Order: sequence, then structure tokens, then C-alpha cells
Amino acid sequence: MEYNFEVSGIYYDNKDGTSRKDIIKKHLDIDDYTKINVTLIRHGGNKHDRNAIGVYISKSGFFRFNNLMIGFVPREDAKEISPMLKEGGEIISAEIYKVWLPSWSDKTTPYVHITINTNWTENDVEEMYKRIKDERRKKRLEKRSMSSATDKNNVIIKKVINYILNMAILIFVYFLIFK
Repeated sequence: MEYNFEVSGIYYDNKDGTSRKDIIKKHLDIDDYTKINVTLIRHGGNKHDRNAIGVYISKSGFFRFNNLMIGFVPREDAKEISPMLKEGGEIISAEIYKVWLPSWSDKTTPYVHITINTNWTENDVEEMYKRIKDERRKKRLEKRSMSSATDKNNVIIKKVINYILNMAILIFVYFLIFK
């Protein structure tokens, strides 16, 4: 499958404090993007989105640089791509196809468009969604059956306690009357 998207989160800084906007302005201010390598890395522990996928750029050669983060795959696309990667799918190619760098203001955020090709099909995605839905349904049913069994045990315990209390009251009344 092919995905085309605008990199999101460019206006934020990276964890090390580097500006993603500055990285883009410095390294993507060229007309030939074919020499720039694009890598997508899952960020499964991301507190904002469990499907988060970081977009990194690198370049080999004399003016080389390695794995500089420029943003994320948009949430809508990551929702599909991340589980497929987790299940063993592969990205065949990832490349920049369009960059816009604002020239009139340093405060304006640039944008970067990426295209990726994968080794999965639409049917693979549908099957993955169906599997996830079935797994979630199964977990809900297990949770319900566990709570149902707990409810049944609670009912039995309540009946036993009521029986014991009633017997205690009868014994108390018996001793009051016949003593």
C-alpha cells in the first residue's frame, strides 16, 4: 500500500531540545530530496498516542547526518501503519516528495510531505482490524464472565450470611423466650 501524508508535530522541539523546524530548514533546504533517507520508527511507549511513529531523516556522504527527528506520522495514518508494523509488515520505501520552507518569517512552520510504500495490502489491513476487534471483544467477554462468576459467588455468600444471621436471631429469640 502507499501512504502520503504531511509530517505532524514539526512545530514542537525534540526531547533533547533541538528544534524540528530548524532541522528541516537546515537539512531540507535543497531541491534534490533523493539523497535524504527517511526512516519511520514506532514509539510504542508514547504517552499521547500508543500508535505513534516518529519520522527521522539522515544523509550519508561528506555532509552526513544521522536520524534527526522532524515529527510524526499523523495519528490517522499511524493508527493503521503502526499495528501493521507491529505484526511484521515492512516499509519498502519512504521518501520526501514535497517540502515548503517559509521565507518571510522565522515563526512560520515549514511542512514536509512523505510518501511510503509498504508490503501489505488493503485486505491485510482489514484482516488486522478484524483481528483487533475480535481480540477486544474476547477480552470484554472474559471480563464479563469473570465479573459474572464473581457476582454469582457474591450472591451465594450473601445467601449464606443471611441464613446464618436468621439462625442466630432464631437462637437468640429462643433463649429469650425459654430461659
